[in-house]
Formats: sequence, structure tokens, C-alpha cells
Amino acid sequence: MAFPGRERLSRRRMIAGVVLTGVALAILFAMVVLRLSMPGILLGAALVAAAAATVLFPEVGLHALILNAVVGLAHLADLPRLGPLSVPIAFELILAAAFAVQVAIGRRRLYLGSIQHLLFAALTFWVVVSLLVNGRVTEENLDAIRNLYLVRLLIFFLVTSIFMGEGAMKRLIGVLTLANVGLVIASVGGRLGVFGQEKVVISEKMLRTTGIVHNPNNLAFELTTMLILAVFSFFVVERRWLKTALLLLAFADGAVILSTLSRSGFISMAAVLVFMFFKVTRSARVIAIVLIVAVLGGVASQTNLLKRFQRIDEIKDVDRFKMAVIGMNAAKANPVFGVGIGNFLREFDRYDTVNFRRHLPTHDMYLDLSAQMGFPALIVYLAILAITWRGLRTIEKTLEGRGDRRSFVYMFGLAVQCFLVNLCVFGFSGDVEFEYSVFIMLALGILLRQRFDETEAAAPR
Repeated sequence: MAFPGRERLSRRRMIAGVVLTGVALAILFAMVVLRLSMPGILLGAALVAAAAATVLFPEVGLHALILNAVVGLAHLADLPRLGPLSVPIAFELILAAAFAVQVAIGRRRLYLGSIQHLLFAALTFWVVVSLLVNGRVTEENLDAIRNLYLVRLLIFFLVTSIFMGEGAMKRLIGVLTLANVGLVIASVGGRLGVFGQEKVVISEKMLRTTGIVHNPNNLAFELTTMLILAVFSFFVVERRWLKTALLLLAFADGAVILSTLSRSGFISMAAVLVFMFFKVTRSARVIAIVLIVAVLGGVASQTNLLKRFQRIDEIKDVDRFKMAVIGMNAAKANPVFGVGIGNFLREFDRYDTVNFRRHLPTHDMYLDLSAQMGFPALIVYLAILAITWRGLRTIEKTLEGRGDRRSFVYMFGLAVQCFLVNLCVFGFSGDVEFEYSVFIMLALGILLRQRFDETEAAAPR
């Protein structure tokens, strides 16, 4: 007598045996014929599994990418490259392909409807044209376009298309909060030598805090952005333990920013705090107190930071001044197309009229765009920021007129405004225009405006 249960169990065992045999033969083929190593095979299998999961849940895949992009977790492991691509970039391309499949079969729609999307397309076109006009296209230039711009721009397009709705935006904020925690832990761990970090030393032998993939100045910029999100999340969440955790996280951000000894980071943080509390309280007294506390706290907690500010009076001996002169020389000599992305250091000696000798970037967002891609690229980039700002101001004025100053859209509209202040102020002393967080925050600004417009359209007249 046959038992149905036993038959089903036997069939499952047979299927499992066939699958395992197939996997073993595939591994054998990859090792013997394709000459791949076992780590490479396992990595490829992991990417295939991730791709399969991403087809079903692209938002989760994008969360993982954002977390790694901000913190740089992949740099903690010695992962093999997949040809010219690193594992994170390969996964990003897999995510893009998976999302394209969902768009093709009608499960999702691709959002390209904002002016910022059009301007980014124009900027991309100009980046490529400026490089071609200069006639020097090498592997280094292609790497710069791909790794420093295109893969980050792809994050922008994915965020604006995948994170639809207020719930998705809240989950994005949650992922960025996790990234904030990761940045603080990584920077403190790096300072303690947990990650084998080399100590950053300047003439006064000062130890400056860095991140896994961030120098001290860029870390200060990133943490100021995270501080903004932590503060506005504090105003939005209701549970006390969450408020307490976010407040502690914001204080940790401030402490790590001070420990970077970044003058530009301190100035930018102070400007952001003043603007933030002006938007939230509209009280001159509160703003003055915040500014005084920030200045006194910075001076009291980091005497080395004060020493670094004291060097500014020797302006002609400060490296940043000399780098700015060289950047202006390059921009004036190539006002339309620049020297081409990735060519600035190669052309450095040609524009070095101050005998600087060391080949370093401009450390200025505005000069970096102008010198490498010409003034048209700078104008397009600033137009993207201005249009984003205008859209957020429209949200702010409309909701304020209704007395709605506590909604998610209103509060995080202010948060993105604070971020734009951080970007524009810090940009005078840091080439941060193509940081991952910039594309993520600009995308968030577009999503907030889109959500606002949908709510307005659905509201009864």
C-alpha cells in the first residue's frame, strides 16, 4: 500500500538531490573550465541570490546600497572585484536591472518627471562632452566618470523611483539613521585604531577623526547632514525612548564633528544650527544661545580646533588658499568645458602659479565643478539646488499658512533645506558635490514635493 506522505517526501528528496547535484556541477565547471576561485564563485552566487531577492523587493536592495554607500562597510572586507567593478557597484547595476524588469512588466513605474531629473541629464551630457572636447580620455577618466559620478547619479534615479509614498520615505530616514549610527561607530573605532586607520597628522601633531571612506573634512560634512536628520526625526517621532536615542545620536554627531578638527565642518555645523533653530523656533534669543553654546562648546572641547583657526590669519600660507588660486587659474583658462573630469591633477603644474608643488584637488565645490567641467556645469548644478530649494519653500509656506507645522512632509522639507545650507556653506572648502548623501538628499527633496503635490491634488476644493 502506497502512502501519499511518503511519496511527497521521496519526490522532495529527489528534487533536492537534483538541485544539489546541479550546484556541485556548476561549481566544478566554474573552477575547472572558467578558472574561478571559490571566493569568487561564492560572491557570484551571493550576487545572483541578491538579484533574485531584489526583483521581488527592490526597496530592500536599495536600503542595503545606501547603508554601504554612506558608511563604506564593504571596505572592511577584502572582497574580490568583478572585472572592473567593485561588489557594491556590481550590486547597484543588478538592482538597476531588476528595477528595469519590474518597470518593463508593469509592476512599477519609472519617475523622471521633475526639472531636476532633466537638469541632471543635461549635467551628465556636459560632463561627457567636456571630457571629449579636451581629447584626453584614459582609463582613469572613465573610472572617474563611472565611480565618482554615474554610480552616484544612479542612486538618485533609483531613490526617486523606488521610494514612493510617505511610508517609503520614513523607511529611508530610518536607514539613514542606521547609517548615522554606523558612521559614529566607524569614526570612533577608526580613531581608536580598530580598523587599522593611519593617524592623520598635521604640523601640530593633532589626531583628527576620519571614517572608513571619509577624510576628516568629508566626515564632518556627512555627520552634519546626519545631525540634521536626527534632530528633525526627534520632532516627528512620538515614543520617548526614540526621542532620547535620537537626541543622544545628535550629540554624538556633534562630538565627532568637533573631533575631526575640520574648520569648514565647524563653520558649516554652526551655520546649519543657526538656520535650523531659526526655522523651528523663529526666536532670535534661542538662535543666539545656540550659536554661543556651539562656539563655546567647540572651543572648550577641542583646543586643537582653536589652534587650527588661529592659522587662518596666515592666509597666504594656508594650503587651501593656494589650491583655490590654482583652481581659479584652471577655470579661467577653460571657462566653457574645463579641463575634463579626472584631468585636474594631471594638468596641475600647468596652472600652478603659486609654486605649490603638491598635486591636490581644489577642496572647493564651486571651483571643482568650474575647473573640471566649465562654468556651464556649475550653473546647471546650482540650478538643481535652487529649484529644489524653491520647491521646499513652497511646501513650507503652504503648510505654515494652514498651521500644519508638525507633519512629516513639513518637518523634513525643513531638514532638506538645512542640508542645502550645509552643502552650500561647506562647498566653499570641500569638493563634496558628488557625495552619495548629496544625491540621496536631493532625491528626498523631490519625493517630498511630489508627496505634497499629490496631497494637494487629492484635497477637496
